Amino acid sequence: MAQTMSVKFASHSTRVQTFYTTKLVPDGKTLGNYDTLLADIAAKKSVVDSALTLAVADAAAFSCTNANPKVEISKFRMDMQKVIVALKGYRTAVRNLVVAVHTLTPKI
Repeated sequence: MAQTMSVKFASHSTRVQTFYTTKLVPDGKTLGNYDTLLADIAAKKSVVDSALTLAVADAAAFSCTNANPKVEISKFRMDMQKVIVALKGYRTAVRNLVVAVHTLTPKI
């Protein structure tokens, strides 16, 4: 589910970037902080990807027959909490891009 959310956020970001470059930039409407917003999105996406990789690795290593499964499940739970926080940050970065681009669109 977390991977699906990450893919959807990336899709939204791509669509907004395409709209910005194909519709707004040719009309002379640009954002001064566009590159900063894209860099923030890329940074947040890498945090999500690394947190997901760690959670998947811990889930694969889990077994009820291991010496201390309670510690392993606790570690996985902490990893998933990190994934949730990372996804929230990623969503916020994408939303910041959407809001910034929306300010350039004409009001109807």
